[in-house]
Amino acid sequence: MMMNGAQTSFKALTGAGLDTCFANPGTTGTLQAKRHKETKVNKPERITRQGVFKCLGIALFAILTVIPLAQVSAKEKAAGTQAVGPYKDFKGTIKLDVRDSKADWGPFTPKKAPAGAPNILFVLYDDTGLSAWSPYGGRINMPTLDRLASQGLTYTQWHTVALCSPTRSTLLTGRNHTLNGMAGITEISNGFPGWSGRIPPQAATVAQILQDNGYSTFWLGKNHNVPEQDVAEGGDR
Repeated sequence: MMMNGAQTSFKALTGAGLDTCFANPGTTGTLQAKRHKETKVNKPERITRQGVFKCLGIALFAILTVIPLAQVSAKEKAAGTQAVGPYKDFKGTIKLDVRDSKADWGPFTPKKAPAGAPNILFVLYDDTGLSAWSPYGGRINMPTLDRLASQGLTYTQWHTVALCSPTRSTLLTGRNHTLNGMAGITEISNGFPGWSGRIPPQAATVAQILQDNGYSTFWLGKNHNVPEQDVAEGGDR
């Protein structure tokens, strides 16, 4: 037979002697003799300091026992509707029987880009200076880039890091190249902070931010922001 928290605590308290902390004048006790019963009336007893401390200790024990049991009971009661694992926004219901459960696809549905969201295009020219291009007043005629620049944004305060990998990482993440682990090109990476040749998770790229908000992204051309050992068909990037 299972007992709830209150029953368990009451049993523990009576076993500890809570009902005998203070003598109650006029209570009766029974003494068993071998062949017959006789009734004896207890004499009134005084409340002693030892009895007071005994009662306070038992009362404290009761508080510390009942409150956690009540909290556990409340948690067990709500377990059927609470989120499980990393899906804190799960609003379904999980029961022992699937027929009593309710699914919720919300946490598992990828985000969609909002209606009317613009397409985003990054064009990176390697080993060339912006001042030579026609969109920026240069003498190299670039009609396609002129057309793109006229329909989008043109930034005039572009700074390079004088090397390929570090500059690419700053463009992709908007962070300092050493925070990206790109103190130099990936071929000279080393096992030190800021020099590993691996962009850390906390330095998310613009593509990752777009993906988290419903965009589909892809990269064409040279990629100089992965460790040298990963620049192969068997690499993880």
